[in-house]
Amino acid sequence: YWGIKLPPYFDPEQFNTVANIIKSSLDNQLNKRCKLCFITCINSIGNGLVVDSNTESTVIYPKEGLGGIGGSVIKSTALANVYMFRKLLPSNIDIIGCGGVTSGEDVFEHLLVGASCVQIGTQLVVEGPSVFKRINKELIEIMVNKGYKNIDNFQGKLKVIKQKEENVSEQNNTPNDKHRDYTKIFVIGMNKCASSTIHELFLNNDLKSQHCRYVFEQ
Repeated sequence: YWGIKLPPYFDPEQFNTVANIIKSSLDNQLNKRCKLCFITCINSIGNGLVVDSNTESTVIYPKEGLGGIGGSVIKSTALANVYMFRKLLPSNIDIIGCGGVTSGEDVFEHLLVGASCVQIGTQLVVEGPSVFKRINKELIEIMVNKGYKNIDNFQGKLKVIKQKEENVSEQNNTPNDKHRDYTKIFVIGMNKCASSTIHELFLNNDLKSQHCRYVFEQ
């Protein structure tokens, strides 16, 4: 029995290609003698650059400062990979969620998107072996608060929200939409509208801010 640790993937086509390769390997002669039973998602995100502003130098040693990035910053990517491969691979292939696990809530999220178990790396280095007891306690507390008796109650049962039809209708009927300068809106969102995200500016046309209204009208 063996498994593989996958790099992070970002595009739907990549997920499909890798999943097809894994599924095809399950039928070959070699795998009948040496069975693939799990994958780990994900390895570190490669060639990141971390800078220490105090020393004005790189932090990572190899490749002139470039190296694998892990920890909390990669959790969203890890969750996406676990989620996609859980949907694409047979249920008898376990998925180990790895990336950004620092708390019981992180474990809950990995399990929710379909992980069979989780791997803790960066936080283990930071906190030591006691991290396992703490995180396990936090996970149990979350499950109790939600009324879950066991992991099977929520594992792989992520709810995917859908955009309300009335919002779609409002967007399609926005007056003078084709005349809007979305470059200005993007710049506005970056520089002036700290309380509104670019996503909100595009989808909700939220131009109530004085700064937004002024620059847009100009």
